[in-house]
Amino acid sequence: MRVVAVASVEARRADVVRFVRQRFGRAPVTVYIDRSGRSQAAFRAPYHPEYRFTTKRGRLTAKAPRGFPLG
Repeated sequence: MRVVAVASVEARRADVVRFVRQRFGRAPVTVYIDRSGRSQAAFRAPYHPEYRFTTKRGRLTAKAPRGFPLG
């Protein structure tokens, strides 16, 4: 599993990586800083952090990856 994290412009990369590590252990993570807000709007995320999941083909899905703590 690879994690792609899209973070707000106020976020620090190290904080995002720490957040991912707490939830996914050592999964590879790529951090994108959403400076324009376009990714946030495209994923209909009202604020960061907000979870959005995609299929392997990149389509939005409500299904969380196995082991993701939704509670």
